[in-house]
Amino acid sequence: MEIVTDYAYLEILSKNNFKANLPFIKEFRSYRFEYGETFIKNEVKYYLENNTRYVTYLVKSKTNDDILAYFTISASAIFWEPCGNMIKNPAIEINFFSLNDKLTMSDKKPIKGLGKLVFEEFVLPTIKTISKYLGVSTIILFAIPSLNDKVINAYKKMGFVLIDDKDVEEYILVDQIRNCKLMCYTLSEISKK
Repeated sequence: MEIVTDYAYLEILSKNNFKANLPFIKEFRSYRFEYGETFIKNEVKYYLENNTRYVTYLVKSKTNDDILAYFTISASAIFWEPCGNMIKNPAIEINFFSLNDKLTMSDKKPIKGLGKLVFEEFVLPTIKTISKYLGVSTIILFAIPSLNDKVINAYKKMGFVLIDDKDVEEYILVDQIRNCKLMCYTLSEISKK
């Protein structure tokens, strides 16, 4: 799958290209989402070597190959129980999604709308391609609580819907999500893009 825009291209991070990307990874900064930087710098190599469930994609600048953003996705499912029958729908989970604030901020302020642009031009087309093979009906993510719900509101602008914790608490271990809020994006929303 090749995704290229006027300003960037998509590259799957792998064991084979990790060393070549290491200088760009070391320069990655996430001031708004500390764990976004921690994951790409300290944990992604472990995931590449030990866990094939997760795939990390780099959105790289066409000008100089700098990492503008990255996202990590995995296969998942939504479990629900209508009329006493357990049903599970295939889903893709966005485990990590972070912009490189070193490159995407101007005068210490984020460039407005860049996250949505990266989501629409890189994340959605990737998931749309995968959905053809896995029968995915939903994208899920756990939004990190932030001041004034900025993260949740940003995802809402992208088309995600906040799911009430009470609706899912019996299916999700609360300590696993670190007070994050479950959000969903339906496949019908993908096909509109």
